[in-house]
Amino acid sequence: MSFLLTRSSNKTPGLPPPTAAATAYRHTADLLRPKWVFYAIVAYIGLAMIVRFFSAASAFLRLRRLRAATPASEDGAVTRNNKVALRRLPAAGVTAFRSVAYRWKVPLGDWHHMNGLTFFTAVAYMVVLFSFSFTNAAHNDPNLWSNRVSHVASLQWTFVIALSGKNNIISLLTGISYEKLNIMHRIAARSVMVVAWAHGFGRIRIRLVGPDSMKEVHHLLGLVSGIAYLFVFFLSLRPVRKWAYDFFLPTHIVLVLLTIISAYYHSFNFKYYMWSAFVMWAFDRFCRTLHVAYNARVWRYLFLQKNNSTKAEAELFDDDAIRLTFHLPAPWRPGHHVYVTIPAVSRWPLEAHPFSIATHPREQQVNDGNGRRVVLVIRPQGGLTKRLADYLQIGVPRELTLLVDGPYGTPPSVLSYSTVILIAGGTGASYTLSYLLDVINNYKSNSCAARRVVYIWAVKARSNLGWYGGALETALNTAPAGLSIEAHIYVTQHDVDEKASEGSDGGHDAKGSTAPFQFTHGRPDVAKILTDEITSAREDISVGVSGPMEMAMLARKTMNNFGFGSVLRGTASVDAHFEMFTNT
Repeated sequence: MSFLLTRSSNKTPGLPPPTAAATAYRHTADLLRPKWVFYAIVAYIGLAMIVRFFSAASAFLRLRRLRAATPASEDGAVTRNNKVALRRLPAAGVTAFRSVAYRWKVPLGDWHHMNGLTFFTAVAYMVVLFSFSFTNAAHNDPNLWSNRVSHVASLQWTFVIALSGKNNIISLLTGISYEKLNIMHRIAARSVMVVAWAHGFGRIRIRLVGPDSMKEVHHLLGLVSGIAYLFVFFLSLRPVRKWAYDFFLPTHIVLVLLTIISAYYHSFNFKYYMWSAFVMWAFDRFCRTLHVAYNARVWRYLFLQKNNSTKAEAELFDDDAIRLTFHLPAPWRPGHHVYVTIPAVSRWPLEAHPFSIATHPREQQVNDGNGRRVVLVIRPQGGLTKRLADYLQIGVPRELTLLVDGPYGTPPSVLSYSTVILIAGGTGASYTLSYLLDVINNYKSNSCAARRVVYIWAVKARSNLGWYGGALETALNTAPAGLSIEAHIYVTQHDVDEKASEGSDGGHDAKGSTAPFQFTHGRPDVAKILTDEITSAREDISVGVSGPMEMAMLARKTMNNFGFGSVLRGTASVDAHFEMFTNT
């Protein structure tokens, strides 16, 4: 935020002096238009809350209906007459919305793309922000808009900060995870920067003289805020975040604080516009500190004088993967992730990275109150993970002290779908394995509608199965008989020891024992797998994908082949979720 000002000169060089009516209109617009923009955004959040409510109600009704249906009633081949059924119109409408909102991608050059809903939201936001900031200014007179835009921008800081936090009220109300809201955070912040700098140029055009001269401290603070904001913008561009994330994050925090604090003291009678932004930021930091303290079991040190740190067993595999095993007292759900700081290798206290939890929360709780067992599998890429790999020795477990923040995320539930398809590549199996365990556990307690699960995992070598310590084999071997599970492991590279078994249809783990899944050499044909399952399913399908971008894009493209018309003619409706973490 920059150049927040509420008083101005009344004469602009080159333009006639503003009339009394124009001056009165300016003051009215300065007060009302920022609030109109605020109300428009609140209304949009309210719409998202309504959509969330109906989605939850639909899932509840679907779960109750499918649980009441007997498995025997779903036997037999699926036959369709390919005729339009009007009773399928609601499902077809939902499918059309999903295709346009989530699976249709708007290319933004060669370096980025955005789904349809995010693109529409971004465009709508910028239209509302800029139209309420600059319209109805006769002769483009900055006397009519220069201060107005600063008021509009100042009130937007509430949303900019809220959209950036991992603990924020927008996620709580709408069910949209913070990592998805972060896209809108960047769009909103950059739009506000344009509006704030427009205020600065407007004031320059009016002339900074007399009480409005740059000799005044509040004007100098406005300039500091604007320049800091420009640095925030350039250092948050995708190439910087991608190649120098460890540099971007601390500088981003410092520069944003400098921007907001300078803008706050630059303003006059409208400081209260920014109070909520400070509250949002403090609330997020307080919650994150509370998470870390709770996961570290600080109360045990304060009251029982016991060790309060989170201890993890770290193991480096010879195929360049790391497994962290520790106990987490905080509850979590399948699909959740945690932020981990490792003091032994972290360069600064706030250097934390997100990792998906691979274990299920229903595992047996230990007796000493440490919480439930958590497994994280990490593929070293660079920065903290690369330093951690260098710190460990292959095959030699080592105890590490962790700071754990979380769990986070708003993962969807797959329990109300008849068929669940889980596709993963590499360490993306942490996400899909937790959902497989969730389906199996809930099926045993008759709280799951799933009748069929298709589990696909692409790995470089068979030895990668050791990452999860046999959790996949155990889950498949103990799955109830009524739940149909088809598991395939695709090995994309050949080991010397594996060439002799090439072409085998049998499942064997790394030690040569029989395993409850099939090995296939090569990459999975994601398009064929999805097409076969969608065309043969009787009821709605849930698809979860966690892996490379190419895998996710192919899955989206395939699901778009079964759109409004297909569902109207009897094809199962598909709900999909894609999990991936990047610094971009």
